Amino acid sequence: MIYGIISIIRERINEKEVFTMQLLLQILVGALVGFIAGKLMDTAEKGFIMNAIVGLVGSSIGGLIAHFFHLSSSGLTGFILAIIGSCLLIFLVNKFFKK
Repeated sequence: MIYGIISIIRERINEKEVFTMQLLLQILVGALVGFIAGKLMDTAEKGFIMNAIVGLVGSSIGGLIAHFFHLSSSGLTGFILAIIGSCLLIFLVNKFFKK
């Protein structure tokens, strides 16, 4: 009985650690995607946080594009679609919010 409780606690700790690592990895990949999209769109460097935000939102846009065209949104295809989505986001922001 005690062993079962300990294994449940270990599973919960591992789930939290896995969640934390996945979140950290998403932020890092989002920053990389935002950086690449910023270079492709020739925008000024905005820093790590802004690149991460652009990359994460762009990844969501890329996921919608993948869903619309019935494409896989994982692996290299997902990475490329995330960059395309981030470029689209930068384009739309520049189009509607720049003076």
